Amino acid sequence: MVTVMPIGLRLFMRWRTALAAGLVAGSVLLAAAAPARAASQFWDTVFTSLGYASVDPDRTLAAQPGLIENAVAGLAPQRPGVADLYFIGLAGDGREGVFRREVESVTRLFDARFGTRGRSVRLINSPRTIATVPLATPDNLRTMLARVGRVMDKEEDVLFLFLTSHGAQDEFWIDAGPVPADPLYSDDLKEMLDESGIKWRVLVISACYSGSFIGPVWDAHTLVITAARYDRSSFGCGSERDWTYFGEAYFGHALPGELSFVGAFDQAEQAIAQREKDEHLKPSFPQMRIGRLIGPKLAELERRIRGLQQAESRAVP
Repeated sequence: MVTVMPIGLRLFMRWRTALAAGLVAGSVLLAAAAPARAASQFWDTVFTSLGYASVDPDRTLAAQPGLIENAVAGLAPQRPGVADLYFIGLAGDGREGVFRREVESVTRLFDARFGTRGRSVRLINSPRTIATVPLATPDNLRTMLARVGRVMDKEEDVLFLFLTSHGAQDEFWIDAGPVPADPLYSDDLKEMLDESGIKWRVLVISACYSGSFIGPVWDAHTLVITAARYDRSSFGCGSERDWTYFGEAYFGHALPGELSFVGAFDQAEQAIAQREKDEHLKPSFPQMRIGRLIGPKLAELERRIRGLQQAESRAVP
C-alpha cells in the first residue's frame, strides 16, 4: 500500500457516489482507471463501505443527539480561578483509519499530559465507532461547541480543537459513510466558534490546504496551527497508518516532551521539513499564527500544568 500521498485528493469525492450506488463490477473499472498513487486508497474506500453495510442512515442520524448528550454528560465542570483546558477532537474522513487513530491518540495524550481527562470529547467518522461516538459532521461540531461552551468558563478556560481529515482550500472534508454530510468550510467554522462564546481558542487543523483556514478563524484570542500552507498538500494519509506526517511530528513526537503548543510547533515544523526533503516531497509548509492576547493565557496554562506535574513527581516515593 502506498502510504505517502497528499491528503487532499479530489478523486475521493468522485468515488463516493459510485460507492453509494453499489460498487460491484464497476468498482474494478474505476480502480483500473485511477492514478497509481490513489489506487490503494480506492480499495480502502471499498473496504470501509463494507463496514457500513448494516448501518441504517436514518437510525444513525436519530441517535446523534443521544450520543452527544452522553459525551457531554461526563464533562467535569469549570473550576473558578483555574484556567482549565477542554479538548475536542474531530476525525473527518471515515474512509481512512488514520484520522480516527490520530484523534484517539491525541485524546489520550491530552488526558494524560494536559489535564483534560473529564474535559475531552470526540467526534469521529468510522465504521468502528458509528454506534458509540458522535459523527464528525458540521452540525454535530456546532452542537458540541455550544454544549462544551456551556460547561466552560468562557472568559477563563481554553479550548483546544483538533481537526484531521482531507481538505481543499477553505474546505475540510467530511465523509460520514452512509450519512450525507457537507464539508466544513472555513467561514462556517468561524461562525460556530463565535456562536459558542468560547473566548480562548487553540485550533490545530491537519489537512491539505489547511492554511486557508487561518484568515477566517484567527483573532487576538486564538492560536491557529495548520499542517500545510493555503496552497500546499500535507502527507501521510492511509488506512494502515497511525499518524499523518504532521500528526506524528506535532502530537506524536513534540508535545509528549513539550508543554508549549508554540514550542512544539517549532520542533514539528523542522522535523516535517527534513522528512519531506529526505523523501523528495513538495514542502507542505505548516503554518502558525498567534493572537496578540493569547500568548500570556497559554503561558498561564503551561505554568499550571507544569506545577501539577512537578507536584505529582514529588509525591511519587
